[in-house]
Amino acid sequence: MFEEFLLQSHKSFDDKHVLFEGFSRSWRMREFLVDVKKVAHALAGIREQAPSIVGIKCRNFYHHWLVIFALDQLGIASASLPNDTGVTFHENFNIIQPDLMLCDEVLSAYRVKNILINERWFSDILSKGGVFLDRYKNTSFARVSVASGTGVTAEKIGATAEYIIQNINNILHSNLLSFSYKKGEKKPQLISCIGFDILTGFQIIMAAMVAGVTVEITDRTHIATVLARNTPLVLILSPLHLEYVIGILSPLSTARDNLNIIIVGGSLPKQLRKITTQKLTKKIHVVYGTEETGLVAVQNDKLDWSMNSVGSVLPWVEVEVVDENGHILAEGQEGSVRIKSSSVLPPQFFLGPKAGEKFQNGWFYPGDRGYLKSSNRELFITGRYDDLVSFGGDKFDLRLLDDIVKSFSPIIDGSVFPVPDQNGILKPYVAVVCEDNFDGDELSRKMHEKYENLPSITLIWVNEIPRLSDGRPNRKLMTDSISETLKK
Repeated sequence: MFEEFLLQSHKSFDDKHVLFEGFSRSWRMREFLVDVKKVAHALAGIREQAPSIVGIKCRNFYHHWLVIFALDQLGIASASLPNDTGVTFHENFNIIQPDLMLCDEVLSAYRVKNILINERWFSDILSKGGVFLDRYKNTSFARVSVASGTGVTAEKIGATAEYIIQNINNILHSNLLSFSYKKGEKKPQLISCIGFDILTGFQIIMAAMVAGVTVEITDRTHIATVLARNTPLVLILSPLHLEYVIGILSPLSTARDNLNIIIVGGSLPKQLRKITTQKLTKKIHVVYGTEETGLVAVQNDKLDWSMNSVGSVLPWVEVEVVDENGHILAEGQEGSVRIKSSSVLPPQFFLGPKAGEKFQNGWFYPGDRGYLKSSNRELFITGRYDDLVSFGGDKFDLRLLDDIVKSFSPIIDGSVFPVPDQNGILKPYVAVVCEDNFDGDELSRKMHEKYENLPSITLIWVNEIPRLSDGRPNRKLMTDSISETLKK
C-alpha cells in the first residue's frame, strides 16, 4: 500500500526526481521501487512462516527503507529497531517481541530467528536478483513501534497503512513541508534527526517522499558538511540536536533564507531560538504532538510566540483543558489537556498490557498540564502530571532516576531535577546527600544503563533533599535555586 500511495503522489513529478541522496550516489523513485521488488523477491519465503511482526535492524538507511517497503508488499508488519544493540535496542526488542529479525549482524544474544541482511546480501540481491510482482494487503498492522512520551512505561503500538497514510496527509495539510524556493532551484532536501524506529519519524520521512522532497541520507555528525553546500534544506530536529548543530557552526555563520527548521520533541527555549535566528535561519516551525496523537499544534515562523506556547491547534484537532472531574475550564485556566482527532491512535492500536488507560469518553489524555487561548486556538503547556521530563527532546522518568541515585552506595538520599543551560535546554542535575566520597562516573554509568540517551549529569552535594508535603522531592525549588545561582 505504501508503494501505491507513493506512485499516486508522484504523478506530477518527472523521472528525474531524486527520492534519496547520499554522499556518493542518489536514487530516483523508479530505481527505488525496482530495488524494493528485488528485496521482496528475496524475502518472499518469509510469508510461509506467517510472522505477525518482523523486526529490522539495518544501519544502511537506503537498505532499511527497501526492507520496509518489501515487507509491506509482502503484507507483513515491520518494526524498525535502533542500529546499536544497547539499552534502547534491548528494551524495544522486549516490548515489540518480533517473531523474526532481519539484521545486518548476527543477534546471538536474542532467542529469535534472524536472517542476515548485510551489505554483501544486498549487493548480491540488487545486482542479479529477480523481482516480486505480486502484492499482498496487510490484514492488520503495517508498522509496529514503541511509544514512550506520554507515560512512565513505554508501550507497544501498531498502525495500519490506512492510519499512516491519513497522518501523512495531515502532515502535508499542515504545510510543514510546503516551502518556497527560487525558480530554477532544486526543491529543498530534507534531513531528519528523528529516528524512523518511532512512528513519528517514519511518518515524517514518508511525508517528505510523498511531497517530492529529496531525503538526504546523513547523520547529525555530517550536518555541518551539508549546511556548507548552501542549497535549500529542511532540518527536522529535537531541541538537543539543534543545540548540537549550533555548537559546530563557524563563529562567522549568519542566518540564511533557504534553510527551514522544524523542531519536534520539545519546546524551543527563547535563548536557543534567538541564537538560531542569528546563525542559521529565521524560518523555524515548532510542532506539538505525541506518538499516539500525531500533530496537534504548530508554531509557524510568522508570529512572536509567548512562553510555554506550543502553537495554534490544527483545524482537524479538538483540544480541551479540563479539571479532575472532566469539566471544561475557562480560557487561561490551567488544567489537564485532552485531545480528540482522527490522528489519535484508537484504543485497539495500543498493544501493551495498559492499552486504553489514557482514554476517557473518547478523549486521549497525554498527561500534560496547560491552558488555551481561544482567540487563535493557541495552546500552552505548563508541565506534567507525572515525573516525566524532556531533556532536549527525549523523555525521562525522574522517579526511576531517583531510585538509581538513592540505591547507589554510599549515597544517603538523592534526587534528579532539570536545570536549563545557557541556551534554555534542560539538563539533568543530581542532588545527593552523602558523607563519604563516591565514584561519580560509576553513578553516571548506572543511570545511562537505564537511559542511554540521558545527557551528561551534573552532581551537587546538599545537606538534605527539599520535599513537598506528600514526600515527593521539591524539584521546582531545586531548579529555581540552581538557576538563580548560575545567573550570578
